[in-house]
Amino acid sequence: MTAEQEKQFRESGCVSRSLIILAAIKNKPFASWDEYCQKFGHLFPYPTTQYGALFPSQIVDVTRAVGIGSHFESYRRYQEILGWHRKGCSVLIIFEIDFNLGATGVNRHCSVLEKIDDAGFSLITPSQDGKDYIGKFVAADWDIKLCHGYVLR
Repeated sequence: MTAEQEKQFRESGCVSRSLIILAAIKNKPFASWDEYCQKFGHLFPYPTTQYGALFPSQIVDVTRAVGIGSHFESYRRYQEILGWHRKGCSVLIIFEIDFNLGATGVNRHCSVLEKIDDAGFSLITPSQDGKDYIGKFVAADWDIKLCHGYVLR
């Protein structure tokens, strides 16, 4: 991966990076971002401007190949995600509104659901600085930030 591709992967690859996080959680880790990109780079729709970005419909191409899910279903309702998580399903969470506290601008971002209950939820979220952070939210943030989940099964 070139320095420019790595920069783009940090900035535009939140879906790919979330899949890397999820693979590690499921004990099917990638050795590096490079390994992931070598295997799935052919899927990137914008390889020269948003290296690492994926369309939601491509998620299953990765999850099947890695062995962490054969399909996914999208749900908007918080209670649906809570129910699927309780059944042991992995969930990717998509924010439509910037997830930072008080932010109201559109900024689609993907993270991995870590925990969820009636009061709130926490995520492992890839950041543009290249690190992954835990974010904690109250249940009301789900609607405020226009969240929806991709339940992997």
